[in-house]
Amino acid sequence: MSNLAPQFYSMTGYGQAEMQDAGLGVAIEIKSVNSRYLDLNIKYPSEYSFLELELRNLLKQHLQRGRVDVFIRRNSTAGNIKPQINLELFKSYWEAIQGVFKSVKVDSQHLDLTQISTFILNQNDLFSNNNSKVEITEQEQTLIREVLAEALKRLLDSRRTEGEALIKIVSQHLVNLQTIWKTIERQRTSIITNLSQELLAKIKNLFQQLDFTSERLEQEVAWRAERSDISEEINRIAVHLESLKVELATNSSGKKIEFLAQELGREFNTISSKVPSAEIQTAVVSAKLEIEKIREQSFNIE
Repeated sequence: MSNLAPQFYSMTGYGQAEMQDAGLGVAIEIKSVNSRYLDLNIKYPSEYSFLELELRNLLKQHLQRGRVDVFIRRNSTAGNIKPQINLELFKSYWEAIQGVFKSVKVDSQHLDLTQISTFILNQNDLFSNNNSKVEITEQEQTLIREVLAEALKRLLDSRRTEGEALIKIVSQHLVNLQTIWKTIERQRTSIITNLSQELLAKIKNLFQQLDFTSERLEQEVAWRAERSDISEEINRIAVHLESLKVELATNSSGKKIEFLAQELGREFNTISSKVPSAEIQTAVVSAKLEIEKIREQSFNIE
């Protein structure tokens, strides 16, 4: 049996890496946030388009969920390569932006031309060099893979650190939930007894003038009280709590934790509908608050 501690990953993280080789620099930045599924978005220089499928597959090997944005920049410092701006494309961007402001009736005098220019100049497709075609060598492809691997490692380190913090939070809510469950479980027997006595007293008070035998009345009260028995719910909650404890001790996923939280919520809702006791109702409300907090954190866990 492995003694390795379980590793949990948040879906929120950041990783960045940059390397240079033979006058060429490659920088990669990876950001990830919560998402129900894996949503990869890669932005790269047009020269790297043939590598997209390979890069996607590499990311998928290490990421299961989350919206992941990857930004790849290429910076060549080799001689005789002079960047050139595509003036026609610049003008197209400029006219498009002015058209947007005009459509919403914003006076052009109020526009910040510096900010607009900066935005346009940050577009990857605006610059080219004096070579009609850039050849991506095997050496450069290797560099790209190395930079991506390092940025991905830093992203995973970031996600793991936050994931460990999230699991500590969930574990504390689980402890609180177990305490509430034990409180309800201890009252399981007395709940039926108390309900029977209260119901019997009310019925006798209502029908004291009618001819009901005591035995028949008590049988009817016992039958109705049994309908408020929460033994099955108590037992199922115990199973779900143990399952959640196991999941937190293994490399589980946020989806499994969310599922168990939903099942726990269902059982506590049933208890609430069966037992009108103010004390039980208060305990159920507290339990549902703890369950909701567990669910909120499960949305952040990969």
